[in-house]
Amino acid sequence: MDYSALRLPIVHRRKGVAPMSPNDVLGWGAAALVFSTFYARQMTLLRMLAIASNIGFVAYGYLNHLWPVVGLHVAMLPLNVIRLREILRARARVEKTATRPMAILPVAAVGGTHKRERAGGFEPPAPPDTRLTSVERRQTVRSIAKDRVLEPYRAAS
Repeated sequence: MDYSALRLPIVHRRKGVAPMSPNDVLGWGAAALVFSTFYARQMTLLRMLAIASNIGFVAYGYLNHLWPVVGLHVAMLPLNVIRLREILRARARVEKTATRPMAILPVAAVGGTHKRERAGGFEPPAPPDTRLTSVERRQTVRSIAKDRVLEPYRAAS
């Protein structure tokens, strides 16, 4: 195929103007899609962009005989499709659950609010005078962590 009419100029410092083929445009477009996945904040958008970039890179690699690129994106394409389907199915389950009416039962009918309470082994909280303050709790956690970190060194010496 003759792409001479479709070539776009790219300016190089040393060579002057070099033509850009449609294959190069396809490659840069696929690269732009990959770059845009890093800006996606929603997982569905990220997967859709990744699928589009996989298709673009498969086409680019095939047209330029870049078989490692083709192999990589052919392998990644079904993974992205599977993950997108999982996300869409999970979203559908959540929407279905959210629209279903829910029965509101009193706490006594459920049997308590805590697992131990429902099992009959509820322990009341400790009296206020034996509770640790937040500062004491942090100091205790730090000393336990410090002992665990230093224990192998103490045993060696």
